[in-house]
Amino acid sequence: MTANLVQPRDAAADLFVLEQTDKVKSPPRDKKQYRWLRASNGLRVLLVHDPDTEKAAAALEVHAGHFSDPDERPGLAHFTEHMMSHRGVEARPGTAGQRGPGG
Repeated sequence: MTANLVQPRDAAADLFVLEQTDKVKSPPRDKKQYRWLRASNGLRVLLVHDPDTEKAAAALEVHAGHFSDPDERPGLAHFTEHMMSHRGVEARPGTAGQRGPGG
């Protein structure tokens, strides 16, 4: 079976680092390495390398909330929160559609 799929434009190919710095204030005994980046889409990123851990983590902060909702789109900020942090609005396995913390 053959399908004709339209390939989306690769947005990641258009993304690049505009500026970066390793000059981040930290306590003198802190072994972690820090780097600030600013991407071409305006996203600001703080990278932290901790040589004493085997795990990775990510955090995201969005400077918007319900006061940022357009008048014609109430609830847009909450919808965006779900799309960014809850992998959509579908129920997670075993939750029977219940909302989790902050949802």
